[in-house]
Amino acid sequence: MRNHRRSSHLCCLPGAARRLLYPAVLTALLCFFSSSCDQQRDSGTSASGPSARPVSPHPTVPSGENPSPPPQCLPAREKAVRAYEAGLYILKDSTELKNVKEAEKEFTLAIGHDENFGPAYLYRGICRRNLNKSEEALKDFLKAAELMPKGDKGNALFQAALLLMETGRLAEAKARFKTLASFFPDNPKSYYCLGVIAEKQCDLPLALRHFNTVLGKKPAHTESLMQRACLYAVFHEFDKSFDDLARLNKLNNRDPRHKYLEGHVYRMRGRWRLDRAQGADLEKAESDRLADGAFADFEEAVRIFTELIQGESVALEWGIAHTEAVASLSNAHAQFYSEAALKFEEILNQVRTRVSGTKAQPLRIFLPRLHRDLAVVRQASGGDDARRDAVEHLEKAVSFTDDLPGLWACDGISLIDKWLAYRAVCDAMHGLVKILVSSRRDYAEAQEYLERLLTFQTMVKADYGPAAAERKREREHIREAIYECEFQKMAAPESAEYTYEECVAFLAHPYYKFRLAGLLCLGRGDDAKCKTHVLDALDDPDERVVGLAVSLTEEKRIKAAVPKLAALIAGDKAQVAVAAVSCLGKLLMQSTTAGGDIIVSDEMRSGIPALIKALESDSAFLREAAIDALSDVTGRTLMYHHDDPAETRAGAAGRWKEWWGKIIDNCHSES
Repeated sequence: MRNHRRSSHLCCLPGAARRLLYPAVLTALLCFFSSSCDQQRDSGTSASGPSARPVSPHPTVPSGENPSPPPQCLPAREKAVRAYEAGLYILKDSTELKNVKEAEKEFTLAIGHDENFGPAYLYRGICRRNLNKSEEALKDFLKAAELMPKGDKGNALFQAALLLMETGRLAEAKARFKTLASFFPDNPKSYYCLGVIAEKQCDLPLALRHFNTVLGKKPAHTESLMQRACLYAVFHEFDKSFDDLARLNKLNNRDPRHKYLEGHVYRMRGRWRLDRAQGADLEKAESDRLADGAFADFEEAVRIFTELIQGESVALEWGIAHTEAVASLSNAHAQFYSEAALKFEEILNQVRTRVSGTKAQPLRIFLPRLHRDLAVVRQASGGDDARRDAVEHLEKAVSFTDDLPGLWACDGISLIDKWLAYRAVCDAMHGLVKILVSSRRDYAEAQEYLERLLTFQTMVKADYGPAAAERKREREHIREAIYECEFQKMAAPESAEYTYEECVAFLAHPYYKFRLAGLLCLGRGDDAKCKTHVLDALDDPDERVVGLAVSLTEEKRIKAAVPKLAALIAGDKAQVAVAAVSCLGKLLMQSTTAGGDIIVSDEMRSGIPALIKALESDSAFLREAAIDALSDVTGRTLMYHHDDPAETRAGAAGRWKEWWGKIIDNCHSES
């Protein structure tokens, strides 16, 4: 990776760079916990006991002559110290692995002279880690922690935890960092590493909590600020993300990583705004406002990425981001998409050349985005060949579903790029499903992709903040799309023949179309069982199913449904309420004599008050249906008209209430 992707913790450096940089930062690593440990360190006491020479965590390089050993130092310890200092001297400013090997020999010699000399184990462990002897290095770090004084144990234990994290043993590393955090609660480094591990394990809310802890202890910790800015963008807390970016720029406005992240946050907010602007429940003015804001965000992203790619050294990911940002502003002109396709192809070839087919290469994280982007621009170009190319690129993006978890855990890749790759795979699966359904009517394969997508979305835990509800709805829509595919694979309900048991099973299905199909098929019969299911369907949560149940209730004259119809009239489902009023009127017409006299049955006692109450509704459609039903049942209007002014309607509705009250009173008198 290029310089702008440097990480402040060694475990996030590529292997070669890490081997070169470790010797230069040995002292800094060994002092990692010095601020927390100074009060605990027993001055004048070394690993081997009170009489041994104390070893400084800031070792000095010997001058031309070997220093004379202090008189209290034992001969074995004196030889160990000399070998130890020789190893440090070899490592000073070393950039070559052969020097690391020589230093390892010196530290081994020191241990041979004094097997209880803790610092020699610590430095030998560092050498062995650079020589890819991970297991041996881990043993040295743990041995050093066993031998070194209480105040110095943190250095060795931290090195062991870092090595475990670096080699992918995340659960063990997490346990050790948690122990270190409890021993040294004021030192933020362990919390930062716990945040990195949570991110690698795809638990983004947990990572945010750890980075918040770090920033509570050290507000200027730049790496935690960067990680938190990424996470806030993922959680759609864009204002907080921009606040952290502003703080980062104050700390170091020359770091291109900050600008790269800022450009992506603008793009992500723009897409979020555009998605919301296309919502069906928004007023036009609000939709236009969101769309204008989205394109303003895209323009700012283009400006930022344009600045980045104008430098002498341009990172590959900057080129991808710039082309994507420009594409966001496009008006779908075929010429532009042809140019964008050429640019994406050029970058794709660069990535392929650099990864050389090696799956472990972190650069592979950019391939899903490139294939998704190429699919979009190809499809927009139009034509059968373009559509075939689009499908091919979507399939290649989807092929990363199994690969992405490993790539996500790679070091040297920013969280924002990991997240964008993850979302690119999700988008690619959505795109394939649309093509399979709209062009091929292949519901079986579409269902397979949707089920795969639903499983893939559990890979990353990101339900937090404002985005949590949106992601929950997204998963619900995927489940509904799976049910739709499942439904479309059935024969059309109008011509299908199902057994009674199959229809009853449909009525219990979570997708409303299955319940509609089951109810429709049952409605062809006239038995009591069918009427029972129709009555139950009046309580269905989906108003489309309730609408069919109301229609069947009217068709089959199910008087037992009157109380439920009355409840529907008073409910909040407007269309269902109108249908229920009409149905209720038809059922109650059977409760009058040939001369028009009212038979006050149980149905009338619950139905007529519901119709009278509907006369006071805010809906003119419901009021009109109600007076029509009352007129059909009773032969009266009592001078009520649904379009009269509210005051006039109120007086007429009062007359209806008075009329019904007299009928009920007469019934009581006769009884």
